[in-house]
Amino acid sequence: MDWLGISMKLIFGVILGSLLLAAGIKLFQQLSRLSSSQKSRFIYMVVGSLVSGLIVIVAADTYARITVANEPISHAIHECLHYLLIQPIGSALLLFPFAAIGWIAANFSKDGRQTCGYCLLIGGFLPAIYQYFSGYMGIQRALLKHAWTAAALSNGFMPFYSLLFIGGGMIIVFVVCGLIERSKI
Repeated sequence: MDWLGISMKLIFGVILGSLLLAAGIKLFQQLSRLSSSQKSRFIYMVVGSLVSGLIVIVAADTYARITVANEPISHAIHECLHYLLIQPIGSALLLFPFAAIGWIAANFSKDGRQTCGYCLLIGGFLPAIYQYFSGYMGIQRALLKHAWTAAALSNGFMPFYSLLFIGGGMIIVFVVCGLIERSKI
């Protein structure tokens, strides 16, 4: 038996489970402090971001499979959905940046700053869409070259690479929103 591999998987599982538990507790605490209209806006933004993220992931993977790998559209969609369903932890990690975008935008849309929240959604989604589409294209190119490790690592690190661009886009939008709000005063 490979004890080192098993112990690394166990450690990774404990760390990931702890992070998910901490995020769940933080989300519950935050929701309990909001009024009903703020809760509904918060839930709509986060759930809407997750649904939009799922659409982006399916669209990007399907497009890459069709254009780079020349797969038929039905097979491309089937394969994309198949891998999303059999790898729930990987799918959750791919959706994490979109949940983060929704959470941040919902936090900034409180207190009459809804425009800023919606702008942050757009400012986060545009770089995420670009990163996911270019990432899936790179994965399919790597698979055509039989570079299995490169394809697997590209897929696994895609959410982490995209966080840099998403953060940059959201910071730019946040600064612009702050300048616009300051000019109104």
